[in-house]
Amino acid sequence: MKEFNEKLKLLRKTEGYTQKEMAKLLEIDPTNYQRYEYGKVSPNYKIVKKLCSAFPEYSQWLMTDNDEYMPQVDPHIKKEAKVEIDKLG
Repeated sequence: MKEFNEKLKLLRKTEGYTQKEMAKLLEIDPTNYQRYEYGKVSPNYKIVKKLCSAFPEYSQWLMTDNDEYMPQVDPHIKKEAKVEIDKLG
């Protein structure tokens, strides 16, 4: 069973984001995001909610023990999301 931090890293890499981009999307410091991925701390409810809002297709997978569920996302949607992140910075 994958831990939340492992799933978070897999989600990020699958979607083609850097840690810095994910931190920007979640409106947190990049160092804090790194701590989530390394499993040093767990994100609070607010951060998990933002993750699930930003990546609704992954919310079930992130929040359960089911390692087999991994959504396939249209590459066009990924590109649109990346553009939105770029607008933030």
